[in-house]
Amino acid sequence: MVDFAPGMRTIIRDEEWMIKKITTNSMGRKTLHCVGVSTLVKDKEAIFLSDLEEITIVNLQSAFPDQKWNPQGSGIETRSQYVDGLKEMWTNIVHQNDGGDIEGFKEILQNYINGQE
Repeated sequence: MVDFAPGMRTIIRDEEWMIKKITTNSMGRKTLHCVGVSTLVKDKEAIFLSDLEEITIVNLQSAFPDQKWNPQGSGIETRSQYVDGLKEMWTNIVHQNDGGDIEGFKEILQNYINGQE
């Protein structure tokens, strides 16, 4: 039996999904609450029963061979050419939010993601 975890990427019904939550159903089997990653199902939410679906775990190392994966941290090591830009972005976000609430932080971060500094 596979140990599923939130954040894990899977292939189910020929599409890529990211697991958001795992629950145990009344039959004692795993129910996967997922959000679509691949183009056809992007941002769509779905629930899959692990005992009824053919589920393939996506191996991130083979999917992204140029990225270094660090199991000791978040699992991702930031490439050196992006470090200064990320530091500047986080500094600007923190200063713009100026100790505000999490919703203000999310809005500022979303504006950076959308390129609306």
